[in-house]
Order: sequence, then structure tokens, then C-alpha cells
Amino acid sequence: VDGMHCATCEAFIEAVATDTEGVSAASASYVTDTVRIDHDPEAVTTDELSETVSGLGYSAYPRDDAFERRRADNMATVRLAVGVLVGMAVMLQYIVIIYPTYFAFPFYDERTLEYLNSAMASTSGTYFFIVIAVLTTIVLFVTGRPILRGAYVSAKTRSPNMDLLVAIAAVSAYVYSTLAVVFVESPSVYYDVTVAIIVIVTVGNHYEDAIKSRATELLSDLTAVQVDSARRLVDENAGGADGDEGAAGVDEAGPTEEVALDALDPGDRVLVRAGERIPVDGDVVDGDAAVDESVVTGESMPVRKGPGDAVVGGSVVADGSLTVAVGPDATSSLDRVAELVWDLQSGNHGVQKLADRLATIFVPAVLAIAVLAAGANLALGNGVTTAMLVGLTVLIVSCPCALGLATPLAVAAGIRDALERNIVVFDDTVFERVRDADTVVSTRRGRLTTGEMRVVERDLD
Repeated sequence: VDGMHCATCEAFIEAVATDTEGVSAASASYVTDTVRIDHDPEAVTTDELSETVSGLGYSAYPRDDAFERRRADNMATVRLAVGVLVGMAVMLQYIVIIYPTYFAFPFYDERTLEYLNSAMASTSGTYFFIVIAVLTTIVLFVTGRPILRGAYVSAKTRSPNMDLLVAIAAVSAYVYSTLAVVFVESPSVYYDVTVAIIVIVTVGNHYEDAIKSRATELLSDLTAVQVDSARRLVDENAGGADGDEGAAGVDEAGPTEEVALDALDPGDRVLVRAGERIPVDGDVVDGDAAVDESVVTGESMPVRKGPGDAVVGGSVVADGSLTVAVGPDATSSLDRVAELVWDLQSGNHGVQKLADRLATIFVPAVLAIAVLAAGANLALGNGVTTAMLVGLTVLIVSCPCALGLATPLAVAAGIRDALERNIVVFDDTVFERVRDADTVVSTRRGRLTTGEMRVVERDLD
């Protein structure tokens, strides 16, 4: 799901999915930009689910759709480029023309400052501010679209988050400045605040997404190698197999049929040829082959398997062929690993979730203080413009740009440093939990190896 970048997005998408007829459960993970939906294919199709989830700027598509993934990444890059380039154009006008009229820059002489002030108060100045407003509108609604979407979802679900805080400050500065251009003769505009907030937060989020995408490919790799069917040996004495039958054939080991994994029962025999993945856990009853179990166990070298040996689902038969008796659970170790990885990636998201929890308290407080400040100015006899400016100042000063930028950058930096040391991090909360660890345990199937073979002993005649 392109555009999902906070815990509030997760809750919203899960709610939308579970409200769909035929859906029994939904679990979203903004860490992987993915939502897993358990549904009845006869009641609702995958395409219909994608259309349902796609809304308010989200874009849902199958995980293995490389074209859609690339297009989503390109759109994110375009939004960032638009924000940076157009934002530079806006800030250049402020630095060269607007700021000198506010602060009387020492490198402008008095005559130049008088000219700039008179120009800003003229009709030409109004047109100039309109151009700035148009450029800022592009930054706010193109580059800031994910932030505005997150703020809307936050308000809709009544769960204030960081996006809502950032959006309040950016939109408030934009609305005040636009009203000032329309109704005030010599306006003070704060489009620079809108541009700076949107671009800074977007850069931080984009950097985090770019780093995180390199480290969260593990689940995609696991699901890509999962199999959904098996070649089951048919018991001729039983007059054929029951259940849903697929493509039938005859092999040296006997007649076979292609069946779905959920049609397998404990004790069924499945045939696995060279180059194929073993569909489920079980025991070898016939054949001899080298089996590559690296995707499940991490063991870099194939292991020889023969009758009586246990094999794990998801491993690959490197040579020969095996007849495997389905284990008592009729499940695959690879499926369980993928399930475990998903549970970790869709769990609590640490510091980002803490920031969002703080926002639930901070947002109402900021809004209340801004209203009180504006109301106090009106009560003291100040004009509406002054009161609005005071309220706007409270909202802008309270914008947590530092927190909104520091959180994604801190997470991204940790993931980047881990990748440089060949450590794949698929759960960013590990950085918070690892500080309490004093023991690292490696199980028998979790050997720590370099994956490179070397001669350690030789015996020559």
C-alpha cells in the first residue's frame, strides 16, 4: 500500500478492509507498506480489495507487482523533487526581496529598501504575492499530499499524530498568508513557513523510506519462494484421491496429481523433483538427493537426504528426486518463518509510536492555547488581524519539525549502519530493545557462518 507511513494509517486501512464483505481479518504494517487481508475469494476478489483499500491517496497492489512498486517509488521521488525545486524558487524570493523589507539587511542601502517597501505596497506587489501563493500551493498540495492525507486520516479516526501537528502549522500559515494577500493592503505573508515545514518533513520521511526499503525485502523474498501446490502420489488401490484434483500425470514413482497445499493430509506422499521446493515439512520415504535448506535454516551448503531423514518445507532439491511423507501438521517451516517475520514487522513501532502518542496530548493542547491567545488579544481590544497573527504564531512555534525530522532520520541511520555491517533489520524497534540485551543465543539451526568453504585439514597418502 503506497502512502502508508504511520500507525494511524495502519488503523485506518485495517478498518476499511475489515468493513468489506467477505473479509475476516486485516493486518497492516507501515514498516513494509503492506496489508495482509484474510478473505473469502468467492465473496471478494483481490482486485476488488485493492480498489477498496486504494483511496484518500493510497494505492494498493500485489506485493510482487514490480511495475507498480517502481511507479510508486517514482511518484514519491517526483513529489520530493517538486517540493525542493519549487520551494527553492519561493525561498529565493524571500531572501532577495521579502526578508530585506522585514529586517533591513545591511547589504541593502536605504534607497533600495525604500524602493522594495513601496513596490510591495503597490499593485505589482500584489501580483508578486499571488505568484508566491501559487508556488506555495504546489508545494503544499503536491509535495505535502502524504502529510495532509495522514492528517485527515488522523482527524477522521480521532487519533492525533505527527502528521496532524505538521499539517496544522503548514496549513495555518498558508491560509493566513492567502487571506492577508486578498484583504490586506500591505500584507505580511508566511508562505516560507509552509514551504520549509513541508519540505523538511518530506525529506526526512523520504530518506527513511529509501533506507528502509533496502532492509525490508526479507518478507518479500520469503513470500516469493513460497509454493501453493504439490505433486501428490495417487494411491491406485484407493481408486484415486479425494478432494480437489488438479493436473494428473504418471511418474516413475507412480501416478501423480497436482493439488493445493490445503488439500494435503498427514501421511500423504508428495513427489519433489530436482530444482523444486519441498512444499511441506515431512520425512523422506524414497529417493536420495542434496537439499538446499538455506532459505529456512541459513545453512549455506546442501545437505544429503535419504529415506528416514526429515526435510523442511521451503527447501530446494538440488539434484535427484525425493518422495516425502507429509508431516503431522501438513505445514511448511518457510510459511512459519514468513508468518513470524510478518508479526515482527507489523508489531509495535517504538519511537514513532511514542511520538504519535505524545501527539494525542499535544495537539489538543496547542489548539487550545492558540485559541486562548487569539481570544485574549481580541478581549484586550486588538484587531482581528493581530489576534489571528498571535494564534498563528502559537501554531507555528508548536510545530514539532525537529521531532518529525529526527524520528525518521534516527531510524534510517540505524538501519543504514546495520546494512553496512551485513545485518538485515526488519523490525526497527530492535534499536530500542537491543540495549537491554546481555546475551545472544544461536540455535542449532542458526549456525553463524561466512558461507565460504575452506580446507581446514588434509590427509595425503
